Amino acid sequence: MTTKDRTALPKKDFALPDEQRFPVEDKAHARNAKARAAQSEKAGNLLKSDKAAIPGGHTDAATTAALTR
Repeated sequence: MTTKDRTALPKKDFALPDEQRFPVEDKAHARNAKARAAQSEKAGNLLKSDKAAIPGGHTDAATTAALTR
């Protein structure tokens, strides 16, 4: 995805919409966003509270919505 493509996406298509981080366009991207967030937190590049804001549980309504787009 190019920078131009990324900036053209609506905020709702990101796991962290205010920062436009971790694009989530399908089931695979939703899982990947959660994994990348864990790596970013471990490296000190993401706050624990931001990581917690990324949907990740099977019963989480936002995750269900992201996975069924």
